[in-house]
Amino acid sequence: MATATLVQEPGAGRGELTAAVVTDILWTAAEPGDGLEHIHARVISGQVDLTFFHRAENPAAATRAAGRLCHVVLKSSPALSDWEIAGAGWPIDETNAFQ
Repeated sequence: MATATLVQEPGAGRGELTAAVVTDILWTAAEPGDGLEHIHARVISGQVDLTFFHRAENPAAATRAAGRLCHVVLKSSPALSDWEIAGAGWPIDETNAFQ
């Protein structure tokens, strides 16, 4: 299991985003190697709390898979173009996330 929070960038328009839309977007980016079994999303104004459930070797592998999914959808989905991963505590960045 891994968790992440997405937040809308300051000054971005507040379009309607539902938990179902977010999970659908994430599922389209999932690959078999991610071992993804379930995604839970909770949308609050300007914030999406995500919980990913994986078949993974260990917690680090689950975190890497969740990070990869988040980075992919934030770059590729127009609905999430003005969103970002909250907090600097995530051990994932674009240079080392998928090694």
